[in-house]
Amino acid sequence: MAKAPTEKHLEQWIVNNFLYFGLKTEYSGRIPDYRDPSIYYASDTIRYEMFGSEIIGRQVQLPNGIADLMLVHEIASLRGNVQAHNIKVVELKKHEITYKALGQCARYLHDLRNIYSHLRRQAIDSGYSEYFYEKPDWSGTSMATREIQGLLIGHGYEDENLLIAAKTVGVTVIHYDYDPEANAYSFHEIEADGDVDGKTAARYAYTETGEWMFKVMETYASNWGETK
Repeated sequence: MAKAPTEKHLEQWIVNNFLYFGLKTEYSGRIPDYRDPSIYYASDTIRYEMFGSEIIGRQVQLPNGIADLMLVHEIASLRGNVQAHNIKVVELKKHEITYKALGQCARYLHDLRNIYSHLRRQAIDSGYSEYFYEKPDWSGTSMATREIQGLLIGHGYEDENLLIAAKTVGVTVIHYDYDPEANAYSFHEIEADGDVDGKTAARYAYTETGEWMFKVMETYASNWGETK
């Protein structure tokens, strides 16, 4: 498979073919539509696990640069109504993903998470209790890691450490391939190796590091109990 002719070509293809911007997966059985659980896909179908539900911005100006795409990911609640789940900022690269590209995407995430934190603080201060769902953290650094995420898309990546760094800051690394004859792209997620398993983590419970981690947990649990 080849590389994209240009980054703009890749971006335009995603915009024009958004229903195919995801992971190709074969299903068997009745699969409910995420927008309407009463609608089912036929059995033994091929679907795309979408990276997002809708494009909400293109070439979006942020405080520290211009994001290629902005997506919203929607989920259906138990009552069947569609709710926003998170926002994803997308950075596209024609060539392999480098640490510089990861830093660029991380800057956009930092911008968006700070904006999110400020907007949420204003809403809560104004008495809109529906926006209060956990003890706020107004530092802007640890807030909204679930709500604001990143997609970094390129042809390959620099090394395994980059994948771990990306996962840590909330960025999903996506490899693309381009088929010139079909003028079509395919995508697959690159997952980081080396996650600590449960047994390894448990051994740290009785070390000095583990003891201090439990103290941190107690502090946050105590503060949360005072405010909920």
